[in-house]
Amino acid sequence: MDSPTVRRAVVALLVALTLAAVAWAIRTLVEAFALLHNALVYPLYVNAGPGNSDDRIRLVFVAAGIVVVLAIVGYVVFSKWRDAVEYDDEQEFDVEEEAFDDDEEIPRD
Repeated sequence: MDSPTVRRAVVALLVALTLAAVAWAIRTLVEAFALLHNALVYPLYVNAGPGNSDDRIRLVFVAAGIVVVLAIVGYVVFSKWRDAVEYDDEQEFDVEEEAFDDDEEIPRD
C-alpha cells in the first residue's frame, strides 16, 4: 500500500480533483457574473437610446461599481494569501532554527 505507484495514483487523483474544483469555481463565477450582467447592466444598455442619457449614466455607475467590488474582493483575497505565505515562511524559519541549534549536543547511541 506504500508503493510509489500508489503514491503517484493518489497524487494524480488529488491533482485531478483540484483542477476539477478550480474549473467548477471559475464556471460558477462566470455564471454569477453573467446573471449580474443580465440583471443590472443589460436592461440599462437596451434602454440607453439617444434620448435616455440617465440610463447611460447609470450604466457607467453600475459598471464602475462592479469594478470596484471586484478590486476590493481581489485585494482582500490577495492580502489573506500573502499573509498566509508569510506565516508559513516564518514557521519554516523557526523550525529550521530549532533543527540546527548548535548549542545543543546531539545524543549519540
